Amino acid sequence: MPNLYPKMPADIGVCVTTTKQDPVTALTSTDKYETTLLQLLDGWLMRMGYSSVHVKGVVSQLLTSGKVQVVFRNNTDRFELLQYGDVISASQAMSLLEDYVASQKQVTGEEGPAQSATTQRIVVQIPGRR
Repeated sequence: MPNLYPKMPADIGVCVTTTKQDPVTALTSTDKYETTLLQLLDGWLMRMGYSSVHVKGVVSQLLTSGKVQVVFRNNTDRFELLQYGDVISASQAMSLLEDYVASQKQVTGEEGPAQSATTQRIVVQIPGRR
């Protein structure tokens, strides 16, 4: 990957907070852990495909603002960069993602996983400022 951005995905730390709500009991549970952007990208691209506009939107928002919230049917995931210094411009964020996707296509020799048979509703929004 060309060095158009300061750090590689494996070097960018992300805090993930997942909130799940049981539709029957209305009880909520929260899970919080730290991971890397590389691990998140691997998971997202396997679930949503290499050309997913959702992945591009989430990665762009995360890397340009430092945090993003993704709402799924049964849970809400909040992603926040561990170091605010990892925030980069939108063009750098897209270059990072495009280079990563290209490198994965070279490794696998494929165009990526087939799109999921189920439809997912993903809402990307900027969390309110504190």
